[in-house]
Amino acid sequence: MMPYLLSLSGINEMVIGRINAVLKEKMKEFHSLHYKWVQPWDTELKWTPTVNVLPRTYYTTTDACGPDPSICCKFDVAITARSICNERATADPKRVAKYAKQMAEQYRQLQSYYNSPSVLVAVGDDFAYANPKDLPTVYRVYSALFSYINSDPQFNMTVRFGTVLEYFNSLKGISLPLLSGDFFPYIDNPNGPYGYWTGFYNQRPYHKRLERILESKLRALDLLTIAAKAHDISIMNEVARRDLALFQHHDAITGTSERPVMFDFFDRLSKSLDSILTEQEKFISQLQGDSAENRSLSSVVFDDFQSEFIPFATANNSSDKHSKYHCAI
Repeated sequence: MMPYLLSLSGINEMVIGRINAVLKEKMKEFHSLHYKWVQPWDTELKWTPTVNVLPRTYYTTTDACGPDPSICCKFDVAITARSICNERATADPKRVAKYAKQMAEQYRQLQSYYNSPSVLVAVGDDFAYANPKDLPTVYRVYSALFSYINSDPQFNMTVRFGTVLEYFNSLKGISLPLLSGDFFPYIDNPNGPYGYWTGFYNQRPYHKRLERILESKLRALDLLTIAAKAHDISIMNEVARRDLALFQHHDAITGTSERPVMFDFFDRLSKSLDSILTEQEKFISQLQGDSAENRSLSSVVFDDFQSEFIPFATANNSSDKHSKYHCAI
């Protein structure tokens, strides 16, 4: 991602989490987990999205509420929560004071990482709120804790439910540090459980190549359907697009999913590619006329160069115009 492109896309605020852990610790030290992300060449600061970095590795209650996961996990109170704690906070009036104090202490330490009066605390995880009772449970317990904290002057803080938009609106008018860089994740602890986890460059290269081929063939099919003035787009075309989009998941394109999952991705991409090539053959036949020879789009070897005429069709599926073509024989 680049700040310039993000700004042009209308993305002016974002919450991120998975950056290099050593860099994140350094940012905590300098209270710069809030910052304006700038391009090195943007001297006029025209393209500077606001970024909030979550304090630890994951966007879960256990990781996001403060520095101590053994305390924060107590506030993962949903019915389906995957809390690592044997003890969970409750709205019991006899125990609210205890949990409210622990919550306030974690929030206060969390605030020390940011150079602003407002902080964002994520509640839940990837699979949270799957049960209809999850949200009411979280709301009931957190409301009791918030009421206790807000009513006690010793805490000197106001906590409430809010949206990400409301959070970023609270930062307007605050001077934030300027940072540039790519913040590439997970390259700092090869001895940890997820050392060199990204797999971005070299993990499962065949899957990466297959994904790129499918992407280019879909682009070519788009242009062919426009040229053929086609309106009856095959359902397989839609399936191929969904499979391609599915493979953009951060555990798919990186090749870091479990082996059976990667096999499934490979099967999806392969079948989608076959279906797209079949669709291309159909539209090329339409464009060349009903009497045209229906050749497969697989590689063809010409070994008879005595014929006076060999039909050959080419199409440009790039976004650039080309006026020169080279044919090597």
